[in-house]
Amino acid sequence: MNDVMKIGAGRMRPRSNALGMLGMSALAFLVATAVNCFGTSQQPVYYALEGTGEVTPRAVKWPHSLVVTRFTVRAPYDRPELVYRKAGRELRFYPFDLWAGKPGRMMAEAVTEHLRSAGIFRDVTMSTVAGEADFELRGEVVTIEELDVAEKDWRAHLEMRFELVSVATSEVVMRHKFDSNRPVVDHKVSEVARVLDEILGAELANLTTAIDAQLARTASGQ
Repeated sequence: MNDVMKIGAGRMRPRSNALGMLGMSALAFLVATAVNCFGTSQQPVYYALEGTGEVTPRAVKWPHSLVVTRFTVRAPYDRPELVYRKAGRELRFYPFDLWAGKPGRMMAEAVTEHLRSAGIFRDVTMSTVAGEADFELRGEVVTIEELDVAEKDWRAHLEMRFELVSVATSEVVMRHKFDSNRPVVDHKVSEVARVLDEILGAELANLTTAIDAQLARTASGQ
C-alpha cells in the first residue's frame, strides 16, 4: 500500500540521477528487475503543502469576490517528483518522493483556503477562468526545491509571484513576490516538505496583508 502523508515523519530516500537521464522505459525495466530479484519494490511517499499556520479572520470583509486561477509552474518544477538542487545549476529529483497533486493546483488550493480563512473577501473561489468575480489572483511557482548549499547545509527553497487583477478593467492592481529559503536540520525529504510548508504559511500571511492594504487603497480611491 502506498504511503500518503501531508507533512509527517519520513526516512532517508534514494536520489535520482540528473533530470531526464532515465527514460520511462528504462525506469520501468529497473523497477521490474527489482521486483523479480527481491520480490518487492520501493513504495512512493506523497506530500501535500497547505501553508499551515494561525489565521486570524478580518473583522469586516471587503465587499468583493475573488477567484484564484490555477498557478503556472516553471520547468523543471512542474513535475510530480520533489526536486533537489546541488550547487550551481545541477538539478535532480527523488523518484519515490512525490507531490500529492500537480504543483500548480496544490499551491492554488493552499492560497484559496488561506484567503478564504482570512476573511478579507466576501467570497473566494478557485477556477480556471475569472468568471464574474471582482478580482482575479494569478500566481507563478518560480522555484520549489530542496537546495543543497553544502553536504551538511540543506535548505527548503520556495519562490512565488502573484498578480491581483481587476476583472472589470483587466488591470493588474497589485504585484507581490517572495523568494525564501530556510535551513533543514534533519536531512530527510519529509523535513524538506515540512519546512516548505512553514515558508508557504508565513508568506501567505504576508500576501494577505498586501492584498488587504491594496483593497483599502482601492476603497479610498487611490
